[in-house]
Amino acid sequence: MKSIPVALRSFAAFTLLLLVRQAFAAQAVTFTYRAPQIGQQASHEMQFTLDLNITLQQAGQIISSEMQQLSRDQDRQVTVLQVADNKATKVQVFYSKAWEQVTRGKQAATPQTQPIEGKAYMVERRGADLMVTDPQGHDVPEEERTLVASSMEAIGHPSPLGTYLDGKKVAIGETLRLPNDMASDLLGVKEAGGQAQKVELTLHGVNQDEDGRHLANFDMLVILQLPGGGTMSVKGQLQIEPESCQVASASFDGPVSMHEEQGPKGHTFEVASDGTMKVAVRSHYLK
Repeated sequence: MKSIPVALRSFAAFTLLLLVRQAFAAQAVTFTYRAPQIGQQASHEMQFTLDLNITLQQAGQIISSEMQQLSRDQDRQVTVLQVADNKATKVQVFYSKAWEQVTRGKQAATPQTQPIEGKAYMVERRGADLMVTDPQGHDVPEEERTLVASSMEAIGHPSPLGTYLDGKKVAIGETLRLPNDMASDLLGVKEAGGQAQKVELTLHGVNQDEDGRHLANFDMLVILQLPGGGTMSVKGQLQIEPESCQVASASFDGPVSMHEEQGPKGHTFEVASDGTMKVAVRSHYLK
């Protein structure tokens, strides 16, 4: 049998090397941050469930123990009205759905519509303050202001995730560990006195969704130190559009544990809240 010519073997080796390099190149994703634009519209759907066993103890004795469940379901549509320094500083938000359900023990509960459902609001960041008014610029009831502000706190702030990922080329299987301060900003726990202990994102694949968007799929691990000494450790999935660094969806769940002392000196008691949390968010960018 004749041997394969040296030139042909060299060409085959070079071709194989080229294919391997192309395969590895195809297994990496490049991220580019796209700043918000005036007129940009998006819809956001959020479901949240917190199951807790709340126990009160004093001097080592259990005073009471009760199971509680908090569920929230919210759909909102956001239109960007003003942009400064690559940040959306003023938006209009409309809540097409907003309800909450609180269950205690075995007592049956029905969902309660929140007062923001079916209403639109103007939200603007002015310095450190987040201003919430009705579409005509009038003040709104405090309960509505608080509910809107809690869901729109990111207005006027840069995107921590977009800033972090911008320009990065991430290989399939690569794990990114976010700096703790950045992770705290991303998760919105810093202002409440919490601190991220670990936030890891592992890229495990790329797919195309029903809207035709190409999405990078990450496995996510989050460990938080909560105010009062509590902890939260959750795992989940995060989908990000590489062309904009916009979050398309996120879902995660895991254990939550919060322990704190209350009451006057000499008569303190411990409140222990242990349970699980589930969160699901999905976003559609319409324009």
